[in-house]
Amino acid sequence: MRIGVDARPLCGHINGVGRYLAEVVKGLTLANNTTIILYTYEEVHAHFNVDDVRIRFIQPPPLIPRVLRPFWWLYWALPKAIKQDAPDVFWSARHALPQWGNPLIPQIVTINDLVCYKYPETMTWKNLIAERLFMPRSVKRATHVITISQATKDQLIKKFSLSDSDITVIHLAPSFDKLTEQPENLSFENLGKNFILFVGTLEPRKNVTRLLDAYLRLPQELQRKHKLVLVGGIGWRSGALHQRIQALEHRGSIMYLGYLSDKEILYLMSKALMLVYPSLYEGFGLPIVDAMKVGLPLLTSTDSACKEVSGYAAVHVDPLDVADISKNLGHLLNDELLREKLSSLGKQRSKHFSWKKTAE
Repeated sequence: MRIGVDARPLCGHINGVGRYLAEVVKGLTLANNTTIILYTYEEVHAHFNVDDVRIRFIQPPPLIPRVLRPFWWLYWALPKAIKQDAPDVFWSARHALPQWGNPLIPQIVTINDLVCYKYPETMTWKNLIAERLFMPRSVKRATHVITISQATKDQLIKKFSLSDSDITVIHLAPSFDKLTEQPENLSFENLGKNFILFVGTLEPRKNVTRLLDAYLRLPQELQRKHKLVLVGGIGWRSGALHQRIQALEHRGSIMYLGYLSDKEILYLMSKALMLVYPSLYEGFGLPIVDAMKVGLPLLTSTDSACKEVSGYAAVHVDPLDVADISKNLGHLLNDELLREKLSSLGKQRSKHFSWKKTAE
């Protein structure tokens, strides 16, 4: 079987969608008599080093500005390439299918979330326009739709009047099979062993501003004992937040480490006291399953996907209520028995998620 794949999520910094795509492609290459064709107009990230895949790079015309390249890609370059290669099936992991082509080639699209409808104010205008243009058309064109959580499936059915049989839920999985050793040339010794970890891009949807407010409400003794360590790239509309974090870093209880590799993040998870992830909205929430895999006690939000993934293995808070976040954060910091219970429950629950199941 020849499977065509839109490889754009593997370019640049690999985020959650990129990790999802990379892991599924790795799994698909293990199947007998399967050829994977990755289509892209940007360079695939160096960390993606899967053998037995064919990468078809299509150079964008120099006169097409970067902001218009997704339109050129989906309306011209990608449909033309698929027509030439005629794969047995085509898959897009990020909401958008080619906008014309051979109707006899099955096309599958993954809808990771409905941020463009649920929280449009947390997106750039460019991404919002693209999502609202391509998502409805792609769902309509798709032979079948995949979602990464039941919560997203339910929202999709309601939004586009789809039937239950049109959509299959396929969960994601942890990023690793075992704990990693400390990355070379990096030292996190000054963090100690009692730090609170947050992992996620600094953008409005991740709710970092309320997390900071909640942390600063904790008694000074708890703040001195438990640093808040933030990991993630600089996202949209995060200038003021980044300045605030820089100002707070001088106090010594908050640290921002920026964008780190998966290996570095997983090492930090193995050393942290707990993970806080009070996101406003998620399609799945990969840091949640990563934390459960290492037995890291977890505080996350009552967002439907976060609750679906974490289940009984987390403390759930109202992401809009700073007082609720702070109260439960303090409770979890002070209750060692609860942390031990959540650690055990998380390890058990993480066994429900595997990339092998996802690829199958």
